[in-house]
Amino acid sequence: MAEFEFEFDSDQHVICLHGDLELKIMEAQHLPNLSLLNIRQLRRCFTACSGSATVESPHTSTSALHKHKVVDFCNPYVEVVASTVTVARTRVIKNTTNPKWNQHFHIPLAHPVNSLTFQVKDDDIFGSEVIGTVDIKASRIVTGKLISDWFPILGSSKTDTKINLVLQFTPFEENPRYNHGIASEKGSCWEDICHAISEARHLIYIVGWSVFHKVRLVREPTRPLPRGGDLKLGELLKFKSEEGVRVLMVVWDDKTSRDMLFQSGMMQTHDEETRRFFKHSSVTCVLTPRNASSKLGYIKQQVVGTLFTHHQKCVLVDTQAFGNTRKITAFLGGIDLCDGRYDTPEHRLFRDLQ
Repeated sequence: MAEFEFEFDSDQHVICLHGDLELKIMEAQHLPNLSLLNIRQLRRCFTACSGSATVESPHTSTSALHKHKVVDFCNPYVEVVASTVTVARTRVIKNTTNPKWNQHFHIPLAHPVNSLTFQVKDDDIFGSEVIGTVDIKASRIVTGKLISDWFPILGSSKTDTKINLVLQFTPFEENPRYNHGIASEKGSCWEDICHAISEARHLIYIVGWSVFHKVRLVREPTRPLPRGGDLKLGELLKFKSEEGVRVLMVVWDDKTSRDMLFQSGMMQTHDEETRRFFKHSSVTCVLTPRNASSKLGYIKQQVVGTLFTHHQKCVLVDTQAFGNTRKITAFLGGIDLCDGRYDTPEHRLFRDLQ
């Protein structure tokens, strides 16, 4: 069910919003200029501290200051908070008290909340400052009815500040996608990674306990290979970095492997070989050890540092989104871009595991 009630205390009626929220944060009007207010407060403070001994120059008089155009320093954005979790955030609009974000969010929710809170904030060099908030009760959201309205921003130093929001909640049991579970066709992970890396324009970030530059990502293509798709992983990453894509790699540092002798190490992760391959290239490859807690004894620290790895495995790239925009695509899970790990959805046996 999409609705569960929790009684944390007598004054709080909490509902579990379990489903998908379609949210549009359109615009806000008449926001206060917090930076200008702070400047005025500082000016009053300095004026009070200077006392009557200060002689005011006609060139810096109050009337002269008013002749200058007041700069609008407000840089507003909105954060959407469910309980204590930020589930969405708009971009920052520079120098305006009437921002127009026009941003759409699809937010999966499974949060016990009393209300959704929209925090309107001002971003400046000293950090963020809350202009005001809007609370929409969970009991209203969970009905699934379309909510489209102007909401007053509470806590603002001005009384006429408001924000335009459009939102509609769909409980998970009413979503046809979930009626019979989430089913999809089997993909080809390594082939998808190859296409994503080949088509990246801005960044390629790879983290792994073992990443071998000689791995060939696609050996039995099911669709035409992209430009550079026939290259081995290391050559492909160098190729993309030479195109101007930022390529960063974090690979586990096997303490038993050495730069000169016994390069393969006990775990045979090829970490030193991979590091040398990318040395003096535009690809940044860093070997990172697994350091044990300083609270452990010396022997245990050596065991942890030798036998245990950091085990995050992911590939992050920018990919095509709607229109001319880009998005971040993440490949997560048991992704070992090293020798002996290649597989296909059919899981058949084959000889070439490099």
